[in-house]
Order: sequence, then structure tokens, then C-alpha cells
Amino acid sequence: MQLEGITALVVDDHRDTLELAGMVLEWDGAHVLEAKSAEEALKLLDRNVVDVVVCDIYLPRLDGRAFVRELRRRHDQKREIPALAVSGDADPERVQLALDAGFDKFQAKPLDTDVLVEQVRRLVGR
Repeated sequence: MQLEGITALVVDDHRDTLELAGMVLEWDGAHVLEAKSAEEALKLLDRNVVDVVVCDIYLPRLDGRAFVRELRRRHDQKREIPALAVSGDADPERVQLALDAGFDKFQAKPLDTDVLVEQVRRLVGR
């Protein structure tokens, strides 16, 4: 329960990944907010305190890179929220594009749940 007191925003348009990531983070004590799109995630960010973001890169309309760029352009403390990119495309060039867009870390899909929890713990300093 190392993530107790942490709110994680998980963004993924694939229900299975969204549920899996949310479930394992909750098992470790996090409160989880779920969004199926970047637009929905941005609205949740406006209405909630969020400590960490886990976001798919390939989302419909506004993709994960555009989402994290919007997050980093904010004019409040939320611009500093640590963000983990997740994607089935782990080509080194694609990973670098995600990091250049503003993500702090990258994890390949399919998600290794132990690695996911460890990455999130590190991002929030636990």
C-alpha cells in the first residue's frame, strides 16, 4: 500500500488496459481516476488534485503526446505532475518522441503490472 494518499489519472482508450492499470494501482493504495480520451483527462485535471498520470500514447483525436504538452503548458502547479507514457510501440524513436513531448518515463505494453507500480512509485517519490 505504498501509493496510499496518491491520486493517479489513468488515460487509455482500451477498456482492458484502463481497468488493469487502475486495478493494480488501487491494490497498491492509490485513488484512481480513469479517462478514455485526452479531452476527458484534461477535464478531470481541471476538477481534481492529481499526483501522477499514466497515459497511452495512441489515443483518438488528441493523442498522448498532445495531452502531455497541454499538461506542461498549464500555468499552475499541475504542469509539474509526473507522467508515465505507455504504448505498444516501444521503438526507441517513438519512446524519445514521448519523452521529448513531456513524459517523464515510458513503459511498453502489454503492461507488466509490477513494473507499472514500481514506475508510479518512483514518479511520486515512494
